Amino acid sequence: MASAGRGEQNTGPPPPAPEAGGLALSDAAADGPGDGFFPDQAPEDQLQAISVLQDIEVGEMTLPKLENEYNQRKLSKHALQSISTELDKRKIDLLGEIQLLCQRLKSEGPRDAVERLMSVLEVLKDLGQRESDFQSCCRQKCTSMELGIMELEKDIYNDDGNKVNGTDLDQSIIDAHEKLNFVKRELGAKLRGILSLKRQIDDVPVQSELIQYEQRFAELNVQIQERLRQTRKHYDTYNALLEIKELMLKEISLLNSINSQFQQAIVNTAGRSKLIDSMEAILRGTQQKLKKVEIDLDLGQRSRDSLKEKYSTTMAAQRRFSSLLKTFQEECEKHERLQNLTSA
Repeated sequence: MASAGRGEQNTGPPPPAPEAGGLALSDAAADGPGDGFFPDQAPEDQLQAISVLQDIEVGEMTLPKLENEYNQRKLSKHALQSISTELDKRKIDLLGEIQLLCQRLKSEGPRDAVERLMSVLEVLKDLGQRESDFQSCCRQKCTSMELGIMELEKDIYNDDGNKVNGTDLDQSIIDAHEKLNFVKRELGAKLRGILSLKRQIDDVPVQSELIQYEQRFAELNVQIQERLRQTRKHYDTYNALLEIKELMLKEISLLNSINSQFQQAIVNTAGRSKLIDSMEAILRGTQQKLKKVEIDLDLGQRSRDSLKEKYSTTMAAQRRFSSLLKTFQEECEKHERLQNLTSA
């Protein structure tokens, strides 16, 4: 608007006659015919000159009022800048509190961390609401100031297109526009910082998300344990069948050797004694193998009993954990309801 005003000043019609000449003309018109009266000038031209002088005097009278309005708007702009500075300080304090909270999250327990995170989120919501209110107020005041500047520029020009000498006023308006744009840029940078901070806070999971993650991890743990149990069962079955296969092969080879040597060993006494000795050796090996299998069976039964005890203790701990988790959820719901009541 100020640039448009300067353009009109450069291309507009020439300024009116000096004020002193106008006053002399009016005095001459009031005194009647004399030395200062021009006989060739018509009464309509005299009336027009008098009206122009009156418009100039009115413009000079309204110019201080316009300057006062401009100064008031400038003071309001300074007040907005001070409010913006105060908000910047509060944002810096909030960033410091968030850093302290991050340090405490590493050292304190999850419950204290969740409570502190909830309080910080409430403060952030309050700050966002206040910031939105401040932005709306700034927009309204900026719009009103721009309208006021437009009205000032319109009032500066008179009805005939002549402009009162307002170079200083145009320069001050340009400076005010530059300051306003600078404040807008700073406010945009601060808003971008706040949005990035909000995104960082949103990346931190809340209580409901933590509960969902915990449930999902529990389901995955159950699936992994079931798959592990099935795998162990298949491995045990394979090992047992392989051992049975080895024993059956040994038994078949033993029976084949006995069958092949029985007819030759039963003919004389020495062969029969050797056959009996070999059978006794086979019996001793079988008994040793049986003892070894019984020992392994005993160890397996003991491990089974210990696993059953661990399973019973684990189930009891799981039931206790489920009851504690349910109690914790109920307390969290009560806490949220109380917070809603206190905020309302």
